[in-house]
Amino acid sequence: MRVELRARVRAALLRLDEHDREVLALWYLEELSTEEIAAVIGLTESGVRSRHRRALERIAPLLRDAPQEP
Repeated sequence: MRVELRARVRAALLRLDEHDREVLALWYLEELSTEEIAAVIGLTESGVRSRHRRALERIAPLLRDAPQEP
């Protein structure tokens, strides 16, 4: 189950644009704070929060539509 979920998330991430992938990776994989992400990618903290929210909105349908194995 976990392997399948990881594969689905990975496939969905690859369908996002680079900016969306970057903010999600820094937020969830690197576990950086909003302040740290802002410094890394050159945005304000509110810009990071906006980009994060939009990235989540874009990945959600990709995860819902991803084929699931029985």
